[in-house]
Amino acid sequence: MTEKCGSPGCTTLALLALPKCEFCDMRFCTRHMMPEVHGCGDACKKSGAPTGHRGRERTAAGTQAHWSG
Repeated sequence: MTEKCGSPGCTTLALLALPKCEFCDMRFCTRHMMPEVHGCGDACKKSGAPTGHRGRERTAAGTQAHWSG
């Protein structure tokens, strides 16, 4: 299942299996999924999450899961 990528102008579909961004709650295609790429880089840096890595993902049940590595 898919939905349109949340990045303005992008026509690529984002898989529903991909997590939503924890900063803007939007789903992006694999090209735009990193916070720094779709405009949430500043929010990511302010949160203390490592650059280029979200650190947390939402599971299908809506709970927070932490990366182990």
